[in-house]
Amino acid sequence: MFNLKDEIIRLLTNTPEITTTDIARKLDASRTTVIGYLKELQKEGIVSYKPVGPAKLWYISSSEKAERAKELSQTKERGKLLSEEIESFISASLKLSLLDNDDIRKLKEAGKVIKKEIGR
Repeated sequence: MFNLKDEIIRLLTNTPEITTTDIARKLDASRTTVIGYLKELQKEGIVSYKPVGPAKLWYISSSEKAERAKELSQTKERGKLLSEEIESFISASLKLSLLDNDDIRKLKEAGKVIKKEIGR
């Protein structure tokens, strides 16, 4: 599973401006925890905010570092989807007896490698 920092980046990539409270609600996390990660991301130059009354509307900064963070988040998402597809393919193939044990072992190993890489 992704860490909350990655989830925040992904959410902000797909949502132009969003409040701290809405981020916490959408990610099922405490507002305090989200604030901590947002401050980290802000210090790293990845996110910024604009105050609107008492609220802050957070968004992805236009910096090069922010672009790299977005790309990494998208790469991790693609890796997660690929890993899920491999697991689904193995399951369907077992039901249809399309793969031998060696094929299954290789596919499972590939899935583990992908999960390990996207966990970084």
